Amino acid sequence: MKKDNALSHGNADYLLMLDDDLLLHELLKRGQYNWINRDVTDNHFPHIPCGGMGGISIESMILLCFNRMMTTPGVLFAFVRSGLKAATPHALLSFGCNYPAIQLQFSIPALGMTWRNHFGYPQMVFLCGSGTMDRRVNLHQEDVPWGPRCHFAALEA
Repeated sequence: MKKDNALSHGNADYLLMLDDDLLLHELLKRGQYNWINRDVTDNHFPHIPCGGMGGISIESMILLCFNRMMTTPGVLFAFVRSGLKAATPHALLSFGCNYPAIQLQFSIPALGMTWRNHFGYPQMVFLCGSGTMDRRVNLHQEDVPWGPRCHFAALEA
C-alpha cells in the first residue's frame, strides 16, 4: 500500500477470500448477524463478479481509520490518492464472515456501491456492533459524515 499523509496510523490488512458464486443474501446468512437492515438485499446491492479463477479471488482488505469526522467524498479521494478502491457490500460481508469480532470494535463502511432509498437518498452498507456479541448490518446515508472511529474497508485498485 502506498503511504499517504492523510491516512492515520493503526490501519490493518486482512486476507480475504471472495467467492463470486455467493450472493448477498447467502453472505448475510453465513455471517450470522444479530440484526440486518431490511433494505440490504440482492436487488438493492447487486453483486458484480470480480472474475477470479473458479469464482474465487484472494484480496487484501485494508481497514483505514482517519481518527476524525469524514465525508464519503473525502474518504474516496484519500483512497484514490493511495491507490485503493472502496470495498463493495459483497467484499464487506465476506470480511464479516471471516472476521466477525472486528466489527464489535468499530463501524466498518463499504463505500463501493450505493442504493437510493424511497426518498432518493443514497445509502451505503456498513458493519457495526453493540456490546460484546451484537453484530449488525446497517445502512448509512451518503451525505452524512462518518464518525471518527470508523474504519473504512478498501481493496487495492
